[in-house]
Amino acid sequence: MREKLPHSLQVIINGLMLWWDNWLMMVLLNWILALSWLTIILGPPVTFGVYYFGTLSLKETQPGIRDFYEGFKQYFGKSWLWMGSNILVILILYANFLFYSQMSGFASGVMVYISISLFVFWLMVQLYALPYYMLQDDKSLLLAWRNALFTILAFPLYTFFIFVVCVLFIVLNFRFLFPMLGGALLIVVMICICAVHERIERLKIIR
Repeated sequence: MREKLPHSLQVIINGLMLWWDNWLMMVLLNWILALSWLTIILGPPVTFGVYYFGTLSLKETQPGIRDFYEGFKQYFGKSWLWMGSNILVILILYANFLFYSQMSGFASGVMVYISISLFVFWLMVQLYALPYYMLQDDKSLLLAWRNALFTILAFPLYTFFIFVVCVLFIVLNFRFLFPMLGGALLIVVMICICAVHERIERLKIIR
């Protein structure tokens, strides 16, 4: 019956099921991930460690804390390259937004809209970037971003649905106690990993 559902909905269900298969570790990592960003310096490597852990979950195993730590150590430097690139892109878009928002006229209004749209688009790219990075053989951030970009452009509705669901889980995670206790951030991670894996397997996307 699940096969009759839209692919995007199947991905959501698969992500939830993978989360449920190892829910105790998922809840633990959810708290580690959320608290790591309070330290700033640990945020990016913990994020990579979590995605490494989540990718291992696709292999029908139940990875543990050692697997998470392995990803944390292995990608510590690369995670900060990823973070630095994100900061640069966001600062450029924010500067454009501030510049054009202080001007009047139709053209400036269009540029403000474009800046906001590009910011949202970049967030969508990040949904796919780390799953691609972990799944592809060539551990290249540029390749991961390119694959993420092509996937969004090829499947905009698929991506938009997954993006909305992920944003909802993130908001619930920080707005209410129960989703936080339940590991909503790790649900987002598993959904994103399943989304990329589904596109690769179903459509034979070159990695």
